[in-house]
Amino acid sequence: MEHVRLTSPLVRDSGVLRPSTWDEALDRAAAVLRHTLKTGRPSVERLVVQDFLTSSALLADVVLPASMLCQIPERKSEVRRCLLPKRSHEWWRE
Repeated sequence: MEHVRLTSPLVRDSGVLRPSTWDEALDRAAAVLRHTLKTGRPSVERLVVQDFLTSSALLADVVLPASMLCQIPERKSEVRRCLLPKRSHEWWRE
């Protein structure tokens, strides 16, 4: 397998990955996280967001389950923890 460096984020539309802007990719990620925080259930099977986007990071979308990225507690009183990049968008606060 040849490794190819990505130059922009990719988003999935109808099962096909396409180049995207960072704003669009982060807005989509934020929508998924908002839904999860509001309902307590993820709206997608997995979500991968990393500070440095590499082909290895995108391959993680295939093999890394969302439960390793975002821990949803069994009790509502516990804190949810997600590994997300620090950006100017205020859709997640530590």
